Amino acid sequence: MAEQFYSILTSIGKAKIANANALGNKLNLTTLVLGDGNGKYYNPTENQEAIVNEVWKGNISSITTDSKNPNWIVIETIIAGNVGGFFIREVGIFDDEGSLIAIGKYPETYKPVISDGSTKDLIIRMILEVSNSANVTLKIDPAIIMATKKDVEVLESKIRDLKGVYAEDLLDETVIIEGEMHPLIKSEFEKVETKINDNKENLQEVTSQMAEMTKEIENIDLSANKVKLNKVSGMNATEVQTAIQELFQFADNGKKNISTVIGSPLTTSDTFDSMKSKIQTLKNTFATNLTSKEQSSSGSESLESLINKVKNINPQKKWVKGDFKGSESGSSRSVYLKWKPGVIIVNSEDPYNSNYTSCTIVAWRPDSESYARSYSSMGANLLADISIVSDTEFKVNSLRNEFAYRWLAIEL
Repeated sequence: MAEQFYSILTSIGKAKIANANALGNKLNLTTLVLGDGNGKYYNPTENQEAIVNEVWKGNISSITTDSKNPNWIVIETIIAGNVGGFFIREVGIFDDEGSLIAIGKYPETYKPVISDGSTKDLIIRMILEVSNSANVTLKIDPAIIMATKKDVEVLESKIRDLKGVYAEDLLDETVIIEGEMHPLIKSEFEKVETKINDNKENLQEVTSQMAEMTKEIENIDLSANKVKLNKVSGMNATEVQTAIQELFQFADNGKKNISTVIGSPLTTSDTFDSMKSKIQTLKNTFATNLTSKEQSSSGSESLESLINKVKNINPQKKWVKGDFKGSESGSSRSVYLKWKPGVIIVNSEDPYNSNYTSCTIVAWRPDSESYARSYSSMGANLLADISIVSDTEFKVNSLRNEFAYRWLAIEL
């Protein structure tokens, strides 16, 4: 019958342990991860690279070899009382490279917190079977000393429970016992003492290395003229200070080039912000002038787009013509234009006698800034009177009933 709760090595874990055995390397286990399986049990597989749903992650507190089976590795960590509020159904062991080495199906356990009305330290223990336990080690985090203290507390409890032996004091490093030391106590104490000494040595080594690293970092000269750079394409600088100066020179040269090409109102002393503002003003003016030439434009368009619209401007004078019939003798007729006329010509004709015609011309005189008039008729006095109402409106007056009128207006 298959076991209900168990742990297995992943494919990655098997490969790494086999590699460690073959090459004599160490497999450093560092992290234990707990999960709730997304609310349900599942059977772990060798192909997994992560647990299903992580609820807690922490450093492994201790790794020991089982006293009765040297190929069993016992991995433990302690979850403090102030951590919890979750269920545990799965456990994962990771190495210092972040690989999932082993995964276990764990009996459902709820880790309470004080707000639940109860709290406790929880020891998570996982057993792995390997061919050579000497190649699997714990990579020490000097901040984690919780497991060492717990081992001492367990030993103290064992000592006090043994009859005939009296323990007066149990310290982190020393056990003082009155009377003869029981062999079992002596064995347990020596194990704990060895762990304490090993952890102290590891901690001292890490502390020494950190102090040396700190000293080396403090001695690094990060002055801008001392920090060297790999040469960058387009730049000559090989140190930070020179590179900064070179970049500022590039920017200044760029401003000068822009102001030289565009010209007034830009100057070489302009900042980039003032150059941007002036160029935008030029574009807005450009767009307004194009719009006045019937080329609808906006200052938000690209300069290339505005320039391309210039070729669409028709430089010739605009003109328009029309005709109408007089409806009532003595009446007037207004004609509306979209621009100011320079010349207006009105021709009239008697519908009953085509020999009776007339022509009136109104032309703008720039010297006097007024319109001059000229009249001519043939066969009868049929002159049409033209009056200027505004820059875009003129009237044909003294109309005659049924007479035909034709007009032509040319832009100023």
